[in-house]
Amino acid sequence: MISKLRKNYDRGIEWLKWFGAILSERLRIETSLIRLFVTINSLEKKRDALMKNIGEQVFNMRNEPVVDIYNVKEIRDNIKEIEELNLRILKTKKEAGDIDSMETE
Repeated sequence: MISKLRKNYDRGIEWLKWFGAILSERLRIETSLIRLFVTINSLEKKRDALMKNIGEQVFNMRNEPVVDIYNVKEIRDNIKEIEELNLRILKTKKEAGDIDSMETE
């Protein structure tokens, strides 16, 4: 009888270890995804702020005799930074997609 209890106890402990390992891995994956989505969200907010800044600059220049707004240094710098942010956003989204696809396998 004691050997049967011991056997059931050992099986229960093994099951708890297995379940804990699966739960731990799942939480690690979920926190990684959440961290990536927060990063994507902050990058998109920076991009939106830069776009708003460009729009305000163009609006403020509406009465000036500037022919080519792309030659304005601030606008050119903001456009370059937006392009870099877009690349970082795509890279981060791809990384999140890779983790998500790895999760479903």
